[in-house]
Amino acid sequence: EDGSKAAALRWWLLAARQGHALAQFAAGDAYMTGAAFRHGRSDLRSGFPWMLLAAQNHVAEAELRVGEMMLAGQGVIQDEDSAVEWLQRASERGHPKALYLLGTCYQEGLGVDEDEQKAMTLFDRATHAGYEPGT
Repeated sequence: EDGSKAAALRWWLLAARQGHALAQFAAGDAYMTGAAFRHGRSDLRSGFPWMLLAAQNHVAEAELRVGEMMLAGQGVIQDEDSAVEWLQRASERGHPKALYLLGTCYQEGLGVDEDEQKAMTLFDRATHAGYEPGT
């Protein structure tokens, strides 16, 4: 099984280097979750550049992940303004968790001016898109 994980990562990296957005996401995710490694430890430093490329290539889940990482300062320097931009992009694609997190940013004034009404609208959209807090 470990050999197949390493082989999958090699194929994802090959496709990712050729500009395939979903392969960029898969490579980034494999590094960041540790799924491609026998020891299972995450490697945010290696994964983030691939995740960022996937986000720049309009993969909504990557836009969310980049926004989450920047918002929390997880593996990258915390940057609430940039986090909001990435969450906004994923929200525009209807990503439920991005809608919720963007709502939280508006509720708490993270990277944007506080706006309770906008926050409630985003929370409502997230709920209608299927998001359940804690998932």
